Amino acid sequence: MKLTDAMSHLRSISDQTHKFWAYYQAVTAGVIGFAWASSKPPPELLIGLTVAYAIFAFLNCRLVVSSQEVALAVWRAIQKYKEQPSEPITPQFLPILDLNQPDDPTLIKGMHIGLSILTATAVLARIWLQPAC
Repeated sequence: MKLTDAMSHLRSISDQTHKFWAYYQAVTAGVIGFAWASSKPPPELLIGLTVAYAIFAFLNCRLVVSSQEVALAVWRAIQKYKEQPSEPITPQFLPILDLNQPDDPTLIKGMHIGLSILTATAVLARIWLQPAC
């Protein structure tokens, strides 16, 4: 694999991760929007919605974290390659190899779980709270 292939692969993984986050954001906004719509849904529906959302969030978290782990592995491989290149790297482009370091997958997992718990709590809170109209 060439350096350009590795960098292209890293970009592809990054784009994929952003899509997973976009799906998560869209579903999360839809779930909260539905739960807090002007007419209050029955509690059974809100509980079912929360369970379905929890399943979605769990599966999405797995996708995001695994994608992040792969991105980090590719980035680390690029960093090792930079130390002992098999082909010459123009000095002006060396800083580019340091860009776009993926975040720690553990941090991403924690953020995802925290946001998912907050969302589930917001949906369940609709059972007990009425919006001020």
